[in-house]
Amino acid sequence: MGLTGNEKGFLERAKAVGETILSFEKALVVHHIDCDGLASGAIAVWALERSGKTVVTHDEKQLSAEALKRVSAKADEKGCNAIVFTDFGSGMIGGVEELAKRFKLAVIDHHKLEQPPSGSVAHVNCEEFGFSGTDSASAASTAYFCFRNRFPDLAPIGIVGAVGDMQDRSGFKDLNALMLREAVDNGFCKVLRDLRMFGRNSRPLVGFIAYSSEPFVPGLSGDEKACALFLQENGIPSRDAEGNWVHYWDLSPELKKKFVGAFVNYCVAKNLAPEVVEGLVGDVYVFPKEDPHTELFDALEYSTLLNACGRHGHAAIGLRVCMNKEGALNEGKALLNEHRAAIRNGLFFARKNFVDLGAFYFLDCREEVSDTVVGVVAGSFLGSGLVERIKPAVAFALDEKGDTKVSARGTLSLVEKGLDLDAALRTSVEGIGFGGGHKVAAGATISKERESEFLRRLKATLRKQGFG
Repeated sequence: MGLTGNEKGFLERAKAVGETILSFEKALVVHHIDCDGLASGAIAVWALERSGKTVVTHDEKQLSAEALKRVSAKADEKGCNAIVFTDFGSGMIGGVEELAKRFKLAVIDHHKLEQPPSGSVAHVNCEEFGFSGTDSASAASTAYFCFRNRFPDLAPIGIVGAVGDMQDRSGFKDLNALMLREAVDNGFCKVLRDLRMFGRNSRPLVGFIAYSSEPFVPGLSGDEKACALFLQENGIPSRDAEGNWVHYWDLSPELKKKFVGAFVNYCVAKNLAPEVVEGLVGDVYVFPKEDPHTELFDALEYSTLLNACGRHGHAAIGLRVCMNKEGALNEGKALLNEHRAAIRNGLFFARKNFVDLGAFYFLDCREEVSDTVVGVVAGSFLGSGLVERIKPAVAFALDEKGDTKVSARGTLSLVEKGLDLDAALRTSVEGIGFGGGHKVAAGATISKERESEFLRRLKATLRKQGFG
């Protein structure tokens, strides 16, 4: 199937931007803190370092006028003459271009453009070439295309970033599919038809089931004893002959098939939504050069590890993981345990406290869930099977300033039915805050005094899109 946009134009622009970036002598790479931000930042950093250039890094939760001041000050402090933005910049291209008076600039992004960029910034964004930043390309896959001619082995990090941005839910398409095909052809990746659940490789079977949040399985999730009994009743070993814990990856093909069948049947018996059950099995992306018992072997687990690093204040560790720095993986694993616990606790809170507001499910997670994790909780809630995925989920948390962080999550099937969370949030915060993102996932920040007004606006906006 052909690509939906101008492939030739995009690839030419990406190559040109990559060459421009590699011409920078000392660059500050500024990236977002989520998986796609870390992956795209790591690709840029590693390409520069491998080209013998000096690199400084800086991360931000979101790009704003205040953030741009911090970026400028950091570049001055470190003596950088160039700045590279990854996974943001297009949405504030006017503010970014102000920095061109003092620095060489590049932007690698996939979010909607604020306005057409001028020639003062080396800018690449799939949205300029007729592709969707929601599912055609992430920032990391865009970064891969910037440097692939020199460093084709960066493809796995591009895949991880796209998976972390949930662009693989219906299989990779367009530019993501091109990246995947090149990775497979070069031996960097394999595509398997298998369970699409976190922990397939890195966790023993009992923990794999017990600590699953997507889906949340009544009777199993959070109960290790029940999971051990489930395995025993279905003739699946939890330990091997030497007494070691068995991982899903250790099972023979016959036992894998038996396990998947039993698990799917259990989910059906617990009345999980059909689309949740159908989504349990699909394409998974593994990296044969990595140890199959680590998070780096599987793109989903790798992406969760990066999210854990970025969302718990240690973005630098995530960059080091991507670049195979010594000790980084163990540091990341400690953060991963904290991250999964935060998501699990947030999900348990959400399932007991969500409110159906007609146009969306509302999760008031203030004082309960960190603003850096609340978006993941909202997405996990919607994908957990606890509710019908017929409307988006919207969650509130408090940021470090005491303002209200809004995170909204949908599904690609809802987008096909008219959902556009980027437009909905931009409209709803007009004059009272700021926000945006993608059709399937978006965020915003408002003051606590405007929460009720925001919810009324959002409900009205989503109703116009056909929800509620």
